[in-house]
Amino acid sequence: MKSLMTTVCLAAVGMLAIGTAVAVGTNAPNQGNPAYVLKVDNPHVWCKYPTPGNKVEVKSGRLLYLTSHKPIDFVTIKSGTGASVVSSKFTKTTALIKLSKDVSNYVVWTCPKKY
Repeated sequence: MKSLMTTVCLAAVGMLAIGTAVAVGTNAPNQGNPAYVLKVDNPHVWCKYPTPGNKVEVKSGRLLYLTSHKPIDFVTIKSGTGASVVSSKFTKTTALIKLSKDVSNYVVWTCPKKY
């Protein structure tokens, strides 16, 4: 994660929404039980071979604000049973993601080359 600079802003948000748990590729850091890992996609970026950053452990909170020097392809987030994505907003290099339950950990997947 040489040029990945991550800033996390955590806040408790009591909202509900519908989301989907998604498993990711085999080169992903171990985030625990895949049934609790959500994939939040950046609609502005796509790359053929996204590179995972380091797994970041979070103590509590439902809101993530992430920044990167590289384009963010997607973020995988581990949360609790029945957790869902309440909202997500992306630019090429930032993400603001709200979940319905507290975050346990997350991994930012970036594009290593031009996409």
